[in-house]
Amino acid sequence: MSTNAMYPVMSMSKWRRRWNTFWKNLILCTLLAVIALTVLFPILFTLSGSFMGGEEVVRNFGDITISDAFTPMHLLPDHIQLDGYADLFIRQPSYLMRFWISLGICAAITVGQLVISILGGYAFSKFKFPGRDAIFYCIIVLMLLPYQVTLTPTYMVVRALGLLNTSYSLILPGIFSAFGVFLMRQIMEAVPDSLLESAYLDGAGSFVTLWRILVPNCKSGIVTLTVLSFVDAWNMVEQPIVFIQDTFKQPLSVFLLSVNAQSMALGFACGVLSMIPAVLLLVFFEDQLMEGISYSVLK
Repeated sequence: MSTNAMYPVMSMSKWRRRWNTFWKNLILCTLLAVIALTVLFPILFTLSGSFMGGEEVVRNFGDITISDAFTPMHLLPDHIQLDGYADLFIRQPSYLMRFWISLGICAAITVGQLVISILGGYAFSKFKFPGRDAIFYCIIVLMLLPYQVTLTPTYMVVRALGLLNTSYSLILPGIFSAFGVFLMRQIMEAVPDSLLESAYLDGAGSFVTLWRILVPNCKSGIVTLTVLSFVDAWNMVEQPIVFIQDTFKQPLSVFLLSVNAQSMALGFACGVLSMIPAVLLLVFFEDQLMEGISYSVLK
C-alpha cells in the first residue's frame, strides 16, 4: 500500500478554507479583545489608582486640566499603598456611612419595584379588565420616555408631599417602574394558564396562585429585575441632586464628585467601593440575568 493511501494528502481547497477560518477567528478575537479592554480600562484604572499613595496620585494626576496638552497616563503604582482605603475605612468613616445610606435606599427601591412590578405583571398578563391594553400601551410609552421628562412633575409631587431633602423623595418615586411591569408581564404571559386553572380548582386564591405558581416559574425574570433595578438605583444622579440638598443625605453616586475634589486617592478608593455591589450581583446572578433578558426579548 502506498504512503499516499495511508496518509491522504489534504487538498489545496481544504487548506485554503482552514487558513481563511484561522484568520477570521484571529481578527474576531482581536476585535473582541480590544473592545473588552476598552470597556474594562476605566475599572482597571480606578483599581490601580486606589493602591497609589496620596503623594503619588497628586504628582501624576493633580495637574490634570481640560486643555489641548497631552497628559500621560500613570497606569501602575510605583509602590502599593493603602492610603485611600485607610482614609475610607479608618480616618474618615463618614464616606463609608454614605455607602450604607446608598445601599439602604437602593434596597428599598428594589424591593418596592419587585412588589409593584410582580403585581402589575400578574394583572396585565392573567386578568382581563376594561382598558387593559390601553393602560399597558401607556406604560410602554412611559418606559420609552427619558427620566428627565418626568423629573419636574415628580419634583412637584414630592414637594407637595413634604418629602424633599429626605430619602423618601428617592424611594417613593423609584418604586414605580414601567420597565419592571413590562418585563414581568412579558415573562408571566409565557406561563400556561392551565397551571393557574389547576390551582384554582384546588381551591387556591389569586395571591396563593401568584406566590406558589407564577413566582417560582418566573424566577429568572425576578432575578433580572432585581439586578437591573438595583444597578439603576445605585447609579442615579439627577434625582438626588434635585430632591436632596443636604450633602450628607446624598448617595455615594453623587458624593463621588466632591470626594475627588477633596482627595483623589480617597476618590479612587470610593470608586472601587461603589463598584462592589454591582460586581457581586453580576458574579452571583449572571446566568439568571442572561436567561431573563433573553427570554423576555424572545417573548
